Amino acid sequence: FLFLVTLEDGDQLVYPAALFDALVGPEQAEGGPHMQVEINEDINWYFGEPAPIGPGPNEFQSDLTSVALHEIAHGLGFTGSMSVDLQGVGSWDYSSLFGEQAEDVPNIYDEFAADQFGDFLTESYSNPSSELGDVLQSRSPFTEGVFFDGPEAAVGAEVGDGPPEPKLYAPSDWRQGSSYSHVDRETYPQEDINSLMRPVIRQGETVHTPGPITCGMFADMGWPKGPGCEALLSQPVASFEGRPGRDGREGKVFLTWIETSRTDVSEYRVESRRIEDES
Repeated sequence: FLFLVTLEDGDQLVYPAALFDALVGPEQAEGGPHMQVEINEDINWYFGEPAPIGPGPNEFQSDLTSVALHEIAHGLGFTGSMSVDLQGVGSWDYSSLFGEQAEDVPNIYDEFAADQFGDFLTESYSNPSSELGDVLQSRSPFTEGVFFDGPEAAVGAEVGDGPPEPKLYAPSDWRQGSSYSHVDRETYPQEDINSLMRPVIRQGETVHTPGPITCGMFADMGWPKGPGCEALLSQPVASFEGRPGRDGREGKVFLTWIETSRTDVSEYRVESRRIEDES
């Protein structure tokens, strides 16, 4: 569900419906569905809480919440329009959806894609071209892949141990549906704070946070930051949460938190206080 938008300077961009609605209002965007997510009922899903609140998925189960969050992120705009054909030619093209007027129009995600030198792909590479295909497949001797070059995304990258700009998944053989529209799986390993948008979420894995990089990328594309993303992009302790124990015993609470690379805490001290019910 996409919108072809003409900007004030006359340039055109394609926006996901959800983001376009958020920017201009559903009345101007003519409403309609934002996204459609289909969940395979034949998968061995885990529906419960992650550890330590719950047992978490076992090695043969897929965590439904993690997978749903991943797919929702794609629907919110974490997806590019570029592709590489069997001859190694890279391109972007929305003419199949919007006609000839959109044959050279990228989407908002594409606008931030850059090579290692900071050259934006939509500005520095011909469309279509084998040179673009080489960059999208990390085959050029002069490039080390594709990066998302935005100011907020760079702030998010500072939280982790990756490169200054978030690195996108660009293997040497183009993988339709995986390449370019995910973060790099080696730079952000399994269970990393930014691992939600890796191309694969494995059985037994749980990722219930978008991570600072995804928050930053969405902010660069125009999404307003909610409290969770504000915390991920600005605080050394990214989140802190207390929840009742799952066994229901009175007074039992699980505390969970996420630390970033900027955290320098020697110890945590927790003070508890009973509040009497005066009703």
